[in-house]
Formats: sequence, C-alpha cells, structure tokens
Amino acid sequence: MAKDTSKVLAGALFFIKDNVRTLIMALLWPTIVLTLIDLTFYLELGFIYSFVFELISFIIQVIFAITIHRLVLLGPASLSRWGIVRWTWIETKFLIRFVVLSFAIFIPIILLVSTIPGIIVGALLALLLASRLSLVFPAIAIDKRMSFIESWRLTKNHFVLMMTVIVLLPILFGATVYIFQFMPYGYFLSIPLYLLFIVYEVVALSLSYHLIIDESKVDAEGTNNHFND
Repeated sequence: MAKDTSKVLAGALFFIKDNVRTLIMALLWPTIVLTLIDLTFYLELGFIYSFVFELISFIIQVIFAITIHRLVLLGPASLSRWGIVRWTWIETKFLIRFVVLSFAIFIPIILLVSTIPGIIVGALLALLLASRLSLVFPAIAIDKRMSFIESWRLTKNHFVLMMTVIVLLPILFGATVYIFQFMPYGYFLSIPLYLLFIVYEVVALSLSYHLIIDESKVDAEGTNNHFND
C-alpha cells in the first residue's frame, strides 16, 4: 500500500512536469475566472453578491477538476485545446454527486456534535467516508459508471493511498496556503499556489483511480481463470 501511495504521488509530479503546456492551455480560462473571483474578497461585497460569486467559483472548480481528470485518464484528445467550454450532463452528474457526498460527510458530524468526543468521532467518520467514496469523481469525469458503494468496495485495500490523497494532501496544502497569506503580498501569492495544489490533488486522485481500476481488472481476470481451470 505504501508503494502504491509513493507511485501515485511521484506519478502526479511527473505528469504535471510532462504536460505543463497542455494543462496551462486547458485550465487557462477557469484559472482566470477563479482568480478574479478570489480578488473580489477585497471589494467587501454584500451577502447576496458574495454568495453568487461563491456559487460561480464552485461551478468553475467542477469544470477545473473534470478537465484534469480527463487529461490524465483519457489524454489531450478528449478535450478541446481550451479544455471544457460548455456544460454537459457529465458536469451535472459530477456536481450532484459532490453535493450528495458533502451531505453524507457532514451527517456524522451533525449527529455527534453534542460532545467533544462525538465531534472527534464524527470528523473521523467524515474523513473515512470522503476517502473511500471519492473514486466516483474521476469515473464520472470520463463518463464511466460507478456508485458510492462500488467506490467503497474498490478502495477497501487502498486505505493509506486514499487517505493520503483525499485527507492528508489537502490538510498539508491548506496549511501551506494559510501560512503564505501572512507573508508580504501573501494573499496574491497564495492564489496561484492554491490552484497548483488543486491540480496536483486532482491528478493524484486520477492516478489513484487508474491504479485501483487496473488492479481490480487483474483480480477479476485471475478469478475468471481460476474458475475456467
């Protein structure tokens, strides 16, 4: 399991290094939009405008993630030169599944929030759910069927890998971005750093999906050969 984790983390770095130009072109317009939305922080807008911008930012981040998943798993030919330029059923499914998973993650916390130990247990359960169920997102991005139950089954032997990619990396990246904000012009520096971290995170999740799916196919073939013998 540790070997798989190292393979995915190193593979994500190599993929980004080898595909910098393609990533820049495909993610250029979402990056510009997200950066402009982040800069509205200084405008001190009212609640309604802030909510609208947050909603737009969320939608753009969905496009951002799907673009990366498709580049990693299907290659540049699966997208136009400028990435995703129109909303389709794939983006809608991705968005719906994300909302459903978000509610599922917060249910343990809400149910156990009455005590400090309850909050801790709820948070641990939420992190476990996030790590075990997130495999659906790269699948949806490449228009493959996968349920949350199937994601849970496929990731049962990849706990360390999925916890690293879905939980530990965001914590590490989030802490780094937070520290950057206290430096001179740190807020402006933290925006591209945050986007770079998102790219790495999504590439790592795509590679995790690829590794786990390939392994499941090998296991299935081995089982079929056993019965054929």
